[in-house]
Amino acid sequence: MNTQKTVTGDNIIGTIKSVGIDGTTLKWIALVTMVIDHLAAVFLHSGLLCTVLRSIGRLSFPIFAFLIVQGYMHTRNRNKYALRLLLFAIISEIPYDLAFYNTFFVLRKQNIFFTLLAGLVAIRIMDYITNEMKFPDFIVDKGMVVMAQSAAEIAVILPMCFLAEKVNLCYSFAGILIIVLFYSLRDSKSGILWANVMFALMYGGIQLFGIAAILPLYLYNNKPGDRRYKWLFYIFYPAHLLLFWGIRKLI
Repeated sequence: MNTQKTVTGDNIIGTIKSVGIDGTTLKWIALVTMVIDHLAAVFLHSGLLCTVLRSIGRLSFPIFAFLIVQGYMHTRNRNKYALRLLLFAIISEIPYDLAFYNTFFVLRKQNIFFTLLAGLVAIRIMDYITNEMKFPDFIVDKGMVVMAQSAAEIAVILPMCFLAEKVNLCYSFAGILIIVLFYSLRDSKSGILWANVMFALMYGGIQLFGIAAILPLYLYNNKPGDRRYKWLFYIFYPAHLLLFWGIRKLI
């Protein structure tokens, strides 16, 4: 009987490895772990249970950051994609401040959509520099072109990271860098996994538990999934923050 269970379990694991998980499933994983994290942050604040729940929540952002790169690569209209992020960054700011700081508006920290938008802008600039930007005629050698492109990218990304630190974006400069790394290493499965490890080490603290996100990232099958839920994932963020704030006010 135990042997049968083991075989069945092995078959299930083997099926998951061979089929993988699509972008929609990744979004659900990120969404659920985010809610777990926010439950602890809004209602518990401290203690062992809070630490456990927030540790689980560390998986959320690396997955969302990875999905920003996938969205950039698969979207039909990149300008509209950026505008959606900007729109929901603005919409979400008051619910974010109410849920976490119990005030209508504060500049202490900005909601996660602003970080994701900044990362999207960074990789759009990288794409432009690599594939569209024209360099002077004297830069003809391939090695010189690569060096010029790298220098141009650094000249843009470093100020963006500095700005992220100054305006208190969620995950600060590290939040932008992980999106940049995911984009730069997008063609390498092992590179993507190492990018998440590097982010966890760079940010430090409880984010080290976010290294566990390498498992769902490893299982991603490069398929976007069901697009019917696209708007749900945008709307859910400000909606659940407002809900949590309302519940906290009632109890």
